[in-house]
Amino acid sequence: MSKLLWRTHFLSGAAAGLLLAGQHTDLRTAAISAGIAGVAALSPDLDDPHSKLGRVVAPAAWAVQVT
Repeated sequence: MSKLLWRTHFLSGAAAGLLLAGQHTDLRTAAISAGIAGVAALSPDLDDPHSKLGRVVAPAAWAVQVT
């Protein structure tokens, strides 16, 4: 079984953000869209305090941790 890394989640979310931004947007809007979608792609791992996002916002990860 392959382990998905945080980079994989972030990059797939960023790619989706670029696709949703469309081809008629400026570079700044595309970058913001990619960044927001990339971080949003990490949010399902927030309940694991050992995940990348869980370590960044540890109090939130401990509060929503699923046992």
